Amino acid sequence: MERCRRDRFRLDNRCEVVMNEKREIALETILQATQHQVSTDLQGEVVILELKSGIYYGLDAIGAEVWRMLQRPRSVRSLLEALLAKYDVAPDRCEMDLVSLLQDLCANDLAVIHDQEAG
Repeated sequence: MERCRRDRFRLDNRCEVVMNEKREIALETILQATQHQVSTDLQGEVVILELKSGIYYGLDAIGAEVWRMLQRPRSVRSLLEALLAKYDVAPDRCEMDLVSLLQDLCANDLAVIHDQEAG
């Protein structure tokens, strides 16, 4: 999974956005896609329109898979386990890339962190 590269999770030159309320994302953290966006699949990738800002974002195939899973509340652990079951990737690398993607989604108002923790 790669982020903030030309053909990957594009943030329209906003890759260095700082979250207003910086919250650590741990394996127990529960996230979900926000309600103020629309998205569509385009040949395995996803394009997302954030409705408040009017900015479009793009996700590569793996990012699109994470995005589809975030349509309902999911723990980082469940996302990580799903990716590790499907892809041949080192667990540490996968976790690092996943958390980075989730931080980018939150920073750009595309995902929200729920207050409760996974049980």
